[in-house]
This record gives sequence, C-alpha cells and structure tokens, in this order.
Amino acid sequence: MAKLNPLDTSRWTRDDFIREARLQTDAIQRLNVWLRLGYSLVAVGFLLGYGGFYGGFGAGWGIVGVVALVLGALMSVVLKVGTTNAKKNVEALMGEAGVNLEELNRQKRAEAAVEGKKRAEAHAGKVSRKMDGFTKAGEEFSGEVRGMRARQAEEAPAKKWPHKKR
Repeated sequence: MAKLNPLDTSRWTRDDFIREARLQTDAIQRLNVWLRLGYSLVAVGFLLGYGGFYGGFGAGWGIVGVVALVLGALMSVVLKVGTTNAKKNVEALMGEAGVNLEELNRQKRAEAAVEGKKRAEAHAGKVSRKMDGFTKAGEEFSGEVRGMRARQAEEAPAKKWPHKKR
C-alpha cells in the first residue's frame, strides 16, 4: 500500500477551506445513508433471528438473522466512528476558514426558539378562541338543564322515601 502524503494547505484561501468542508459534509451525508441502512440491518437481523430460533421461521432464518445482525452492527460502528471523526474534521476546516460553527448554531437555535414561540402563541390564541366558544355553549347548555330540572321539580309530586330515616 502506498504511503499517503499529507496535503499542503498552507496556500489555501478561505474559500478553499469552505469548499473542502462542503465536499466533506456531502460525503458525511452519503455515509449517514449507509449508517441508517446498517441500523436497519441490525433490526431486520434481530427480527429474523428471533423468529428463526423462537418463532416458526425455522433455524435457517435464525442463522441468516444473526449474520445480518452482526454485519449490521459492525457496519454501524465503523460508519458512526468515521462520520463522528469527519464532523470534527469539518469543524476544524471551518475554524481555519474563520467560521465559528458554535456561534452560527447558537444563532440558529435562538432564531428557531423565537419562531417557535410565535407559532405557539398563535396556536394558543386559536385554542383560546375555540375554548371561549365551547365555554359559552356549555353555559347555555347548563342553563337549559337547570331550567329543565326546575320545571320537572315543579311538575312532579313530592315523593317520600320510606326507607330513609330522618
């Protein structure tokens, strides 16, 4: 295997660092697709293994399931470690370009929180108006029920309950 020579980045401009970070981010996203596939392989392997050894699938499917589970787990571990290190590399590249990712993420989270608060307040206003309508309808209904009970009490003869002792 040929020895890899380190890349000389001393003459890179800010745009070069950003371009390289973007390329690596795209590669990380493609690897994350394979990572999700590995997670799925673990789940399918578990189901096949369980169904093969404890269900009615047969031992052959159980063996296939265990093999799929092991391969999926190995694939997931390798890809997770690789993408985690690649994300650190992208952060370092962006740091070399003079971009503070933590500050950008903090600003985005703050903007998202303000937007979420606005949406929540708008939703709460809609719910409050609906509840006001329900409350008015409930008050009208309870008034009708009270009136109906009063009329029934007037019309019905007074009954004495012999089993109650006073």
